[in-house]
Amino acid sequence: MDQFVAEEKYYSYLNDPSEPQVLNIVFKTKGETYYPCVALASIIARYAFLLEKDALDKKYKMDIPFGASSKVNDFSIRFIKKYGLEEFKKIAKLNFANYKEILEVLS
Repeated sequence: MDQFVAEEKYYSYLNDPSEPQVLNIVFKTKGETYYPCVALASIIARYAFLLEKDALDKKYKMDIPFGASSKVNDFSIRFIKKYGLEEFKKIAKLNFANYKEILEVLS
């Protein structure tokens, strides 16, 4: 597996006891340079992500921007005013600093 976080932190994210837990994973930084299957999985995951983003853009009739910038903050405020905070939580990364900034602006 491409190592994007420490092994202990990775396993802490897997908190659904009904899901089987895979053990003995090989974590490798820049895993795609060692294992072609990691590179292929990354391509497939990106494609699935972009398909889902397109579906969300159509559902909400808005172009949802990527990243963490003032453009994203402006979009987020417009989205929340139009669809509400609970709907926003379905599409946003709530652990990003932007989320706290947006909540402060709306308060």
